[in-house]
Amino acid sequence: MRTGSAKVVATAIVLLCGAASPVLAAEPQEAATCELGSSVWLGELYHTLSARAIEMVARARQPGWASDERLVELVAPGAGFTLVIGDVSDAPAAEGVPAAHEFASRLGFEKFRYGSRAGIPIRVNGCDAYDVEIEFFDAETADNVTVRFKMSQGRVVSAEGWNGFFTEGRVSPTS
Repeated sequence: MRTGSAKVVATAIVLLCGAASPVLAAEPQEAATCELGSSVWLGELYHTLSARAIEMVARARQPGWASDERLVELVAPGAGFTLVIGDVSDAPAAEGVPAAHEFASRLGFEKFRYGSRAGIPIRVNGCDAYDVEIEFFDAETADNVTVRFKMSQGRVVSAEGWNGFFTEGRVSPTS
């Protein structure tokens, strides 16, 4: 078992559950129309929402994030973000895109992973509210942050991440 270094990399685990910096005023964050549709396959929706959350993290920490129109589409105007490291919870003072930038910059990981569910195909409303969990990690140090993204209308409305580390081993019979 190893714990972390300052170097961070990103990985993601996604579970979907049906459920309900500088301050910028230059770009209004108007409500986007949800284009996901009212009848989509749940398995495809897992992937789509996970990909959007990962894209949000990538775009929010890039140079030019403040003028990134796609980032504005991915993040709800009042979205809040919290990152818990150890016993310290830190939420950006801002909301929306500026908060996403601060959150993503602190996250720092370059690898991600997420899981999805296999089962009976079911159609759902892609614009409803869902929770998506993604694990961002550094495979060398075993450091990770699991982030629960709350999504609605296909956009991130909040995210909360908790740091941890991997423990792995072989499942073997007991003697």
